Amino acid sequence: MPALAEHPQIVSLALSLGLPGDRSVEEVKAFCVAKVKKLIGKGKIPDSIEEIERIVCQKLNITIVEVCNEDHIDDIIERYARQNRDPIFATIRDELRDDTFATLIRRKNRPGESGTHYVAVVDCRGDKYHRRFFTRWHEIAHVLTMVDQWELPLHRSTSNKDALETMMDIIAAEIGFFDPLFTPQVLSHFGDGPLTIEGVAKLREAYSDRASFQATLNACAQVFPRAVIVLEAELGYKKAELQDLEQGFLLPGERPEAKLRITSSKANQAAALMGMKIPQRLRVPAGSVIMEAHKYGPSVGPFFASENLDMWSASNGRSLAKQRIWVEAKATPNGVFAVVTVL
Repeated sequence: MPALAEHPQIVSLALSLGLPGDRSVEEVKAFCVAKVKKLIGKGKIPDSIEEIERIVCQKLNITIVEVCNEDHIDDIIERYARQNRDPIFATIRDELRDDTFATLIRRKNRPGESGTHYVAVVDCRGDKYHRRFFTRWHEIAHVLTMVDQWELPLHRSTSNKDALETMMDIIAAEIGFFDPLFTPQVLSHFGDGPLTIEGVAKLREAYSDRASFQATLNACAQVFPRAVIVLEAELGYKKAELQDLEQGFLLPGERPEAKLRITSSKANQAAALMGMKIPQRLRVPAGSVIMEAHKYGPSVGPFFASENLDMWSASNGRSLAKQRIWVEAKATPNGVFAVVTVL
């Protein structure tokens, strides 16, 4: 599969927006940021992301409706399908499937109405509730990049992501954590200190309690001036063990023991420039607070300590480069997430 920037869907999108297409991902992302800034207008940046969303939706003619229960679906059908005689809304219950986060619908204009109107129906039922901030901006991203080949009047955003949906996620992360508003808050909140779990939780409450903690953490890490790596760890196997398990080559009694290993490692730009990385599948060292968080579980923590990166080593005995780091870790029901900041 081609890299996202070279994917035909994304290159085509960039060209359709009048962009060169040479650096399609960055071009489309910059296009959307510039468009949001234009919609906000000159002068003082609004002091909340909710106000920015309100302005953007008003000027793009987007109505966002959240569905938290079956009554909300009935209300949508009554309002749009029956009262406004827009029959496509009668199918909304079928469109909001288990793998669907939102449905974007282009409304049928009534006599006397001008312009194009969109309704984004965001599914907030169950675990999808925690993603609603991101989903709202994902649907706004779709309208920001609207081109003729869109399969509207209806589009579903699902968990089965193609290149276009992945691009919308990138845009949502960029404009949902709008740099002119978000970055100054991050710099003011953390000062010269490390990126901390408690600090991210407080910043989330100040910026938007709609946003999930994980999304806020990732956004903080990306704009943080010091080198940061956000880690997720779960019980698992190294690559060779996983291959043996999948191919059934192991005899009874030879099944390897699952170890706590890195499943996701996201370095910010400062860490990348340093060449600092913690590879996926690397086993978490016994002396790390990440292992301590795993031991005690979600009800305790976060755990934190000053450590050294060279305590991490691969099965061949090679260690990571020596570097003092500050590590904070918190267990989740599925594993552990951790924040590593260079000291």
